[in-house]
Amino acid sequence: MHKKILLTTGIIFLILAIALIINATSIEDKHYLVEISYEDGAFNIISKTILDGKASFINENNYDYKFNVFSNTGETVFETSFDPTLLFSDGIKDGELVGEAIILNDTIFYLELPLADSGAKLEISKGGTKVFESNLNENEATPCRIQ
Repeated sequence: MHKKILLTTGIIFLILAIALIINATSIEDKHYLVEISYEDGAFNIISKTILDGKASFINENNYDYKFNVFSNTGETVFETSFDPTLLFSDGIKDGELVGEAIILNDTIFYLELPLADSGAKLEISKGGTKVFESNLNENEATPCRIQ
């Protein structure tokens, strides 16, 4: 009888451990795809989707705008810089690769962000001044421009 209880307890712990591993893996293998509009310095979230797979990040640190993802405790989960006003275009002309940067005043762009806890916040700043923030987990978030 004692062996049967130990075996049952062991199986229960094994099932719980597997469930925890699956849950942890599934969180790490998901990310946000956030569609954002930019118009004359103002940002607005159009849509947020949680997708399977890890996000692909380009970690550039030399652009005017910086975005941070914060956990509900205020810990930085991810940060990098970007510039929504720049569109890089390249092609082939006379057999050579040529390109240019086009400056946009209005555009729609996408950010892939790591999936974070229930209080996760996206913050965009320019020159150290916060210009936008939004809770990533609110379904009907009303983002605002901060001045």
